[in-house]
Amino acid sequence: MLKRRFAGTIVKAQQKALLDHGQQIDPAKLQLEKERLEKRQQEEKERIEAQVKAAEAAAQFKLDEELRKKREREREAARLALHMMKKTVDIDNSDFLKDLENISKKWELNPPAKLIVDFVDGMELPPGLGSPLERLGLFMKRDIEEEVEDEMEDSVSPPSVDVDSVSPPSVDAHSISPPSVDVNSILPPAVDMDIDGEEGEIGCCG
Repeated sequence: MLKRRFAGTIVKAQQKALLDHGQQIDPAKLQLEKERLEKRQQEEKERIEAQVKAAEAAAQFKLDEELRKKREREREAARLALHMMKKTVDIDNSDFLKDLENISKKWELNPPAKLIVDFVDGMELPPGLGSPLERLGLFMKRDIEEEVEDEMEDSVSPPSVDVDSVSPPSVDAHSISPPSVDVNSILPPAVDMDIDGEEGEIGCCG
């Protein structure tokens, strides 16, 4: 590890050593040794850079893998929470329907004497309704039928008459005369009285 870190320093020290002994070494050999050290230095540098890139890539891959696993765990937790919520809603609805059914059955076994629902204008709840809600009186008010019945009643009923606007017919006193009466038909028939002077008798002839 130290050798990799201080590779450049080592190469420079070797070059300096060669230069210090340059007077005793052939210049051609010195040039070859210098090129060999530079090449070695370049290779060491490239190797170190490759190791650094590989380490960075490995660290990035590890980070991406951890993020992917974290997202999967979060999605799985959300899926389970949604499933539990749906299951809870189904259970709540089931319990509610069971309670409602039990209440309706109790009312069927022990019906009240008279049940009047306030929001349906005092209409009595008929026995044997279909659904539990209807057994409890939870049904819609028939506004349309009532309006039609009111219109039919209005069309059948006679028109109203204003009493104040109706006055008795006027009577002319001069135009009224007593009925004519035949006096002869009222009087009794006339009586013919015949007096016989000689005998002193009175005879009546009709």
